[in-house]
Amino acid sequence: MNNMEEKEVISLSKDLNEPKWLLHERLRSLKVYSVLSKDIGKALDAETFGTPDTNVSLAGARRDSLHDFLEDPRRKDIAKSFFINRFYRPEKSIESAFINAFFTECNFFAPEKESATMTLTRKHGIAIDFFIILARANLGLNSDSGGASISEYYLSDNASLFQSSTITGKHSLLLEARILQNDAQAKLNHAFFSTAKKTNNTLLNGENSKYAESLLFVTHSHDRLDVSSTILHASKSTDSTLTAKGVVKDNAVATVNSLARISHESQGSKSRLSTHAMILTPGAKATVNPDFEILNNDVIASHSASVGEINEEQLFYLMSRGFSRDKANQLIIEGFLDSALPEGEKALRGKLDAAISALYKSSSLK
Repeated sequence: MNNMEEKEVISLSKDLNEPKWLLHERLRSLKVYSVLSKDIGKALDAETFGTPDTNVSLAGARRDSLHDFLEDPRRKDIAKSFFINRFYRPEKSIESAFINAFFTECNFFAPEKESATMTLTRKHGIAIDFFIILARANLGLNSDSGGASISEYYLSDNASLFQSSTITGKHSLLLEARILQNDAQAKLNHAFFSTAKKTNNTLLNGENSKYAESLLFVTHSHDRLDVSSTILHASKSTDSTLTAKGVVKDNAVATVNSLARISHESQGSKSRLSTHAMILTPGAKATVNPDFEILNNDVIASHSASVGEINEEQLFYLMSRGFSRDKANQLIIEGFLDSALPEGEKALRGKLDAAISALYKSSSLK
């Protein structure tokens, strides 16, 4: 363990007036991080992610910090239990160990009414967030993410989560987990417009739980995008859909891995995986890997994947109608991405238009 990093963690915990058990958790995470960073020859730097700049707007929901909870005799044990039993323990990965050692803020979010909305913006910092959605509650979440963060969502029976997020920070490291109980449903729309690494783990733990995830990405220049999504069907009649579409240009590299595991107990379940990428210039690279692990015969599962270039027949058709090559290219790209844009996503529409504009400024498509 690096002495400077250990001193940094101890100083951070002291500044936040944390109890001894939490400092112990940080130091244990740092030890795991130190071992993993040596084993794989990779290190992360807390300074890369900057100081926290979280902005939150709430309607019908509340926000409490872990440190506030720990000072409340009535709630400190509940807060400790959530933290100790979190999904992203330090052993999960080097990224998980890093965030668990160096996080500077930890929040609990929860709807206070049957229907609640919130907007969360964080471009920098290292944070851990818990979203607790009780039975029959409904949370609409809009987020603009950057920095390094762990986000864990707990959906009780008949709870709903509708999330729309964009990832625009230059250094984004995002770990997300979701646990859905009976009849719970989560619908996610993610858009990536920069270098980012995101790992998503979803557990469909209750009967009739439903999960739908849409990924949209526009990468160019020297962007590096690495997205991994794992969905575990652990109960009867569960349903999951993952759709990913994006374009890669210049020297950018995009990788999208998706895996659906359907357990012995998940009879009557359905899962669909669809991942597609378009290569716009010779130096760009894209890899898409949809995969299944199926341990039950009573299921419906399908997947599709493709990595290709702009269709020359479509290009010829548009140019024969009077469009320039550049304009024809643009129309084909917009049509490809528009087909993945969720209906009614007005805010995301504007950000996608801006991303496509930046795509064209980065270099010529001729």
